[in-house]
Amino acid sequence: MPKSINRSRVNLAFVSIVFIGIIVRLYLIMTRGVFVDEVLYFNTSYSNSFTSILTLGAVIKDHGILYLLILKLLTYFTTKIELLRLTNLLLYLAEVFLLFRFFQNFRKSLLSLFFVFLISFFPYFVLTNTYVSPYNLVFFLTTAAFISISNFILFSKTRKERLYNSVLFLITSSLAFYADYSVIYFYITLIPVVFFVYLWYENQAENLTLLGLANLILISPGLCLISKNFSSLQSTNLNATPNMNFFVFFGQFSDTLLISLSGYLSSVIVVLSLISVFVLMLKSSNKSIKYLTFFALSGILCGILFLHIFNNSYFNVFTERTFWYFYFLLFLVLYSLMYHFSDTNKKYLAVLMAISLIFLSLKYFQPYEGVFGKNIGYGKLTDQLINNPNYKGNVSILFYDRNYYYVPFQEYYFLGLNELDKNKASSIKKYFSNKRINILNNYALVNHINVHKNSKLIVIFLDQDQIAFGQLKKFIILYEKHNNVTVKNYFYIMNCNDGSCAFVYST
Repeated sequence: MPKSINRSRVNLAFVSIVFIGIIVRLYLIMTRGVFVDEVLYFNTSYSNSFTSILTLGAVIKDHGILYLLILKLLTYFTTKIELLRLTNLLLYLAEVFLLFRFFQNFRKSLLSLFFVFLISFFPYFVLTNTYVSPYNLVFFLTTAAFISISNFILFSKTRKERLYNSVLFLITSSLAFYADYSVIYFYITLIPVVFFVYLWYENQAENLTLLGLANLILISPGLCLISKNFSSLQSTNLNATPNMNFFVFFGQFSDTLLISLSGYLSSVIVVLSLISVFVLMLKSSNKSIKYLTFFALSGILCGILFLHIFNNSYFNVFTERTFWYFYFLLFLVLYSLMYHFSDTNKKYLAVLMAISLIFLSLKYFQPYEGVFGKNIGYGKLTDQLINNPNYKGNVSILFYDRNYYYVPFQEYYFLGLNELDKNKASSIKKYFSNKRINILNNYALVNHINVHKNSKLIVIFLDQDQIAFGQLKKFIILYEKHNNVTVKNYFYIMNCNDGSCAFVYST
């Protein structure tokens, strides 16, 4: 088959994959309600000045400042989170284009689309692309940094190419640090990579060391800010992971990374994968594959060790939301194995592709609520409260919530920030501005609420514990008797099914 025809098929397949990937992301962006973390990122940028964000004076201190600064700029154009999410599509397009171009350096065939396919349809990355969060930016920048340093090591043949990739690496790797601190996984991977390259080209390893020192200089202002605000950073993560031995930790890590098969089985699969890639690294005569396998192997091992030490010793920020890097390395392992078997044994290649597709399919049935939050219909309930003629006059609102689900209501929807129509946004803000809002995480605290006589109380029960709901209603009745007040109560309880939640009126 002529090369031009083969190249056209590959390009057409690339465009098709990306087009479907955009459609899937667009659908989720426009249909999923906001979740707590999105509002926290948005509100931090919206309500703080550029100076406050630059000096880490903002609320969020366990992320870099770059994403918050960009988000601050975007809020001048719109405050609707669904529209802010659309910027993730630009990052997605840039990522897959860079990855496609990079893997074509290895082989201009359909195999160069394997990484693009996984990034486009792996549910973790699909869902990450549909939320306002710094992980989209740090993943894009780290991907660009990985490609530039890899091109520097593997494919730069002229001084101009080496200079170009060096500058690109310094820019993207430094910006990645300021985007999110989870880039630390990438940084620690580069340390053994320098020693690995030293075995090939001593001069090139020296150049990599100089690039590392230059990168350290560029991120030093950020490191100074972190050191000054370290106590604040630590205080944002009060729920520290309890100390556990390495084997228990490794089981939990493996279970999270894979599909919750059970700690033992997941651990066995991870260990076997690491052994396979190690053997491939030793056996392969292809320098590029040796590099990819070493990068993936050292990155996974160093990342696991780092995650274990710091989660047990300092703070619980390196959670599964930062597993974008481990999945990236896992994809490198799969690509390297497929590349090898495509040259040696097509049967093994078919088996590996089947396993990859099964893994991808099973991941779609795995609940991601803990990572990305429940899909809660905040907007519909907000509209109901405003449009219901019974909710006029002297009205109080009581949130019963043990998981901060009330935050999107109070700090986003009740302020009318989700509305493009300025008049409607203003009327929503005016409606809720004179409503007394009470927040409880225990029904026994009802005595501390502030409700006036002959008023109306809207109770929004952000939980599914029916026993607690019944107890809350009893305590409200006791509160009325004890304080000699007559209150008209309206109850809404959150009803969830498969991660999607709506509010149901309850008598």
